[in-house]
Amino acid sequence: MEKEVEHKELLIKGKKRALRLLERKDYSRKELWNRLLKDGYEEAVTEEIISYIDGYHYLDDIRVAGNYIRGKKEYKSKRELEFLLKQKGINEEDIILAMEENYKNEDGIAQEELAIARQLQKYHASEEQLVDMSYEEKQKIAAKLYRKGFDSEKIRKMLRM
Repeated sequence: MEKEVEHKELLIKGKKRALRLLERKDYSRKELWNRLLKDGYEEAVTEEIISYIDGYHYLDDIRVAGNYIRGKKEYKSKRELEFLLKQKGINEEDIILAMEENYKNEDGIAQEELAIARQLQKYHASEEQLVDMSYEEKQKIAAKLYRKGFDSEKIRKMLRM
């Protein structure tokens, strides 16, 4: 009996903790799961908490992915965004839906070129500086951009190689 009361109290405390976390930012299911485990809740209690929170539709991995994409798409390639979302524990289907939703009304080519241009600024490679750069210097920048997941044709176009 005492153990049951203790479990209920822990569950109530955990639900409150999860709701406080969700007030500050969106969490994917996996992120919230990991955070609650880190806070010392047992797996069984964490499962009940997630189930409770999910019952109110407070956890939405597609919404989390969409918010993340909108916040980062001007700086990161689609491939890099996909990788980062997978690390957040968002499944492939939800990532695809979020990508389609956030790139449907925009010219994907222009968006990726904008992201490449922002990366070039980060590498201190303005249009004037690109003209003066050697082929080897441009190759180094192109390799960095390619490793970040940008399309090689778009990289060459932006670097005028």
